Amino acid sequence: MKRGKNLKWHLAVVVLATFIFAQTPVALLNSTRFQQWFLRNYKPFSPWIVSFESLKFQPWRLKFNVSKLKFSHPEGHQIAIDSIFLKLRTLRLLRAQVAVDQLSIESPSLFIAKSLTPKEKKPKKRFKLRTLLLLQNLLIYNGTIKNFKMDLPGAKTLTVDLFGLKFKPSLLGGTNLGIDFNNVQFQGPIGQKKKAKNLKVSVTTNFRNWSKTFPYIDDVDGNFLLQKTDLGRLQLDEVEAKLQFVNGKLRSKKFSIQVGENFLTGDLDAEIPTEKFSLNLDIPKPLYLPELSSEIRTFNSAGKLTANLELDGQGFDFKTTNAKGLLKVTHLFENIEDYPVDVLARFDVAKGIVQLKEGKVTTDNASIDVAGSIDLSSPSLHLNLKTQDFPLERFFDKFLDKNLHPIHGKGNAQGTLNGLGKTIHLQLTADATEGGYGLVKAEKAAITLDINYDRLKLDGKIFAEERPTGDAQLIINYGPKILGQARPKKISFMGKINNQPLESTLPGFHLKGAADGEITLSGSPLNIQGKGTINASQGSFFDEGFENIKTHFTLSNKKMVVDQADFVFSNLTTSFIKPLTFDFIPSGFKLWGQPLAGVNVDVNYSGENKRWQINKLTIQDPDNSNFKSQASGTISPTDMNLKGAGDIELSRLKFLTKHIREAEGPAQFQLSVNGTYPNLGIHGKINFNSNVVSLRKLPLAAEELKGTLNFQGNRIQTDGLTGIIGVGNFQLKGWMTHSQGKPSAFDAKLIGNQLYFRNEQGDFRMEYDADLAIRGAAQNPEVSGSLIILDGRYTKDFNIIEELQKTPRTVKEFQQAALKEWPLRFNVSIKNLGDLLIDNNVGRIELSTNLQAQGTSIAPRFQGSVGVSEGIIHYLGLDFDITKGFLEFREAYSAPYLEVDAEKEVDDAHVRVKLHGRTDNLAIDLSGNSTREGALEKKDVISLILFGVTNSERLRRGSYFEQELGPQVVAEQITHALQRPFAKATRLDIFRLESKPTQDGRIQQFHVGKRLSDRLSVEFASEISRQNALQTFRMEYWLTDFLLIKGARTTDESYQLNMGLRFKSR
Repeated sequence: MKRGKNLKWHLAVVVLATFIFAQTPVALLNSTRFQQWFLRNYKPFSPWIVSFESLKFQPWRLKFNVSKLKFSHPEGHQIAIDSIFLKLRTLRLLRAQVAVDQLSIESPSLFIAKSLTPKEKKPKKRFKLRTLLLLQNLLIYNGTIKNFKMDLPGAKTLTVDLFGLKFKPSLLGGTNLGIDFNNVQFQGPIGQKKKAKNLKVSVTTNFRNWSKTFPYIDDVDGNFLLQKTDLGRLQLDEVEAKLQFVNGKLRSKKFSIQVGENFLTGDLDAEIPTEKFSLNLDIPKPLYLPELSSEIRTFNSAGKLTANLELDGQGFDFKTTNAKGLLKVTHLFENIEDYPVDVLARFDVAKGIVQLKEGKVTTDNASIDVAGSIDLSSPSLHLNLKTQDFPLERFFDKFLDKNLHPIHGKGNAQGTLNGLGKTIHLQLTADATEGGYGLVKAEKAAITLDINYDRLKLDGKIFAEERPTGDAQLIINYGPKILGQARPKKISFMGKINNQPLESTLPGFHLKGAADGEITLSGSPLNIQGKGTINASQGSFFDEGFENIKTHFTLSNKKMVVDQADFVFSNLTTSFIKPLTFDFIPSGFKLWGQPLAGVNVDVNYSGENKRWQINKLTIQDPDNSNFKSQASGTISPTDMNLKGAGDIELSRLKFLTKHIREAEGPAQFQLSVNGTYPNLGIHGKINFNSNVVSLRKLPLAAEELKGTLNFQGNRIQTDGLTGIIGVGNFQLKGWMTHSQGKPSAFDAKLIGNQLYFRNEQGDFRMEYDADLAIRGAAQNPEVSGSLIILDGRYTKDFNIIEELQKTPRTVKEFQQAALKEWPLRFNVSIKNLGDLLIDNNVGRIELSTNLQAQGTSIAPRFQGSVGVSEGIIHYLGLDFDITKGFLEFREAYSAPYLEVDAEKEVDDAHVRVKLHGRTDNLAIDLSGNSTREGALEKKDVISLILFGVTNSERLRRGSYFEQELGPQVVAEQITHALQRPFAKATRLDIFRLESKPTQDGRIQQFHVGKRLSDRLSVEFASEISRQNALQTFRMEYWLTDFLLIKGARTTDESYQLNMGLRFKSR
């Protein structure tokens, strides 16, 4: 009994001792004082200082809790965790495994005060056996980390909403490691954000196959999946990679990056022991590449990229890599996708240097040859560039600096590109043809470009007509980069031109002449200052001539002020009285001011859509405030919405001398134009009030112009537009419609009395009455009515030959000049009531016309008759009276056929002359009868005309004719032979040689002259073969068809004035 009591006592002591022995460490571990003493004396994480609010360990339940855990480093780094909860599985411990049933870490944050200094690279150590055993026996069933945050140097932050962590055996053997990241976000120093929605990493491996030596791992399959990634400008839909590492060989089962609907795919095979590798990357369909944001970037890179890279070699370290590669790239740069850039590069890699064996960049059917090397370790470029006939705009539009974008032309260039980033240095020289800067063109230009990180310098010279005409220099100095801001710049520009031709320099501006000028600019982009002058002389603007235009302007921040401008036109001189200001706004400018008396301008221009916004354009006559007009609206390359109204004195348009010969009187207008090109609709009206309008394209002026033109969308109508032309008058009624910027239909009628017409050549004029109408679609309208010729005269010379010849027809030439777009149909009656004359070298032929014009403008037909009523024919100095004849139009656009019979009594003979043939190919026939000799041969007729006797009688009296009449006959024959070629060569109508039969037989006098119009002619006559030759200047003018005035002046200071009156009997 006593022994049993002792046993119980001993058991109780043992249990109590065991409990005290086991609980004492736990109590110490959970004791706050012990925890603080331990951390203060032993510093297990030296040099980090560790603190926490509480630490609790429950050994019987294998739970571990820590709250407010903090690590502090003397250099300022900190780690803070709100709480850590750890729970282990007991049964797994009995199997010598560390099994984490639950791991939860709340709100861990890391603060890194400065960049960590990398440790020196040490030889690879052997893998510790205890580490391998721990990995083989470590299990994590459920691990989470919530609200992770890391603060990095440079105001950078990395946050992860949730980590998911699993580390457990695989069903097929081995171990699975899985890490899930949800809502990963990186924020840069100036607010840039990069984020990913999901990041998943899963690895399967068998630790039994790992080794103690590098690379330690083996038998590893890994999967990487990144979804919905926003990298700022670049959006990645998905990044997926599947890798396998077995027996020292790394192979990619799958690698792809998805952007939108397109992919970058790749394959990688590598042997770790030998460091041999084979890499292939392919972008078969265009991937959008955003702008690479960097403070040191030089080029714009955004665009769509397709590429293929093949690389085979050995060595994972750049310093020891040896490889061969082929790169093919096609890049469609943003905003210039019409000109893709193709890159081909064959290269070798040795010791970190990429040596180009073949390099070519091709765009816009031109290429740049590239040679040199790329140092991957720096990295830096060492490239030589060379090209022939390369479009310069395809090079300069890739630069970040927009000041270079306007450069264009085709040139031969060579240059070097060295360094990268802050060491970048581009040097380029080029000779360009058809080049220029923006809207300014140059026949030839030479440029030198030098760009480095701190400065851009561009020197240029321009040439015109094989001579230097100007030079320019642009220098941009860049300041240091300021975080979150664009790099500061200081700009300096100077340009000069000397006798620069405006037409080739500013094509499209309708400018002609030559200009001198200079411009200087300096300052920062936000505080630019400059000034310049332009002096243009002896030119024209929209074909309106000017003698001189001189301007002076100043430039400041986003503003140009034209403070002085003087204009000298042929009939007008004016100057700016106030400045004209250009306010430059994003992608455009605002033009405003009151530069001239009565002119107020307020216009905006947008370069993005090339749209002009006319807010206000007011013009008031400075001499009469009642004449005021204004306009407003928009104009763009695709549409127009413009309206205007007011009163205008037409004489103010006199400076438009190219189009307007004369204009006078008040006119009112109220118009609006709107729609898309070319279908513009016009609404409103124009009122004429006894105006005078004389257009250059029309030979006569319209006076007393009255009436209204009404505009109704695509229809223009007048109920009665009347006016006076010369002594005649006209009335126009009807309408016209238009479509696509061209007339589409007509229904109009013209009634005119005593109207006047003269052709451009001045060899045909007429006075006529008209009652004409035009109706129908513009594709085939009909002109009908009547045309009555009151008085007409045709003075162009005919071509007379001895017999008919085949001459080239000009039908096709005239048909090509006809109005093919509007092939008119004719149904017009043509008659003459007054004189209709042909008055030229052939003679004076009076016509009687009764025709009906039909057919079309391409193939007109004439029915009826043109008779020859009377007149005279000139031949060999005699005038033959016309007895009969006719004129016919046998073919369209061919010279008409003329046949005329004329006769004259010469001595006792009756001589007949007959002209027949086309007027550009007339033949002449001679015949005659003598009372003494009967019918005469042609030679007798010619002898009778020339000498007054027949040929046989002339032979009997030979000595007299040789001495007295011979020189005169020779002179007339020479005149006849030389008159036409002389007229063609000199544009002179009159050429004549004379010799009086009483002189010594030599040619004594010649005459030359010009018929200035059908009424006015001038003539110069000079004696020859005399020491004191007498010279005479004569002028003849027909005041009417019957009254002639002649005036003459000779070099012996004698004057003559004669007046002649011509009568005609019927």
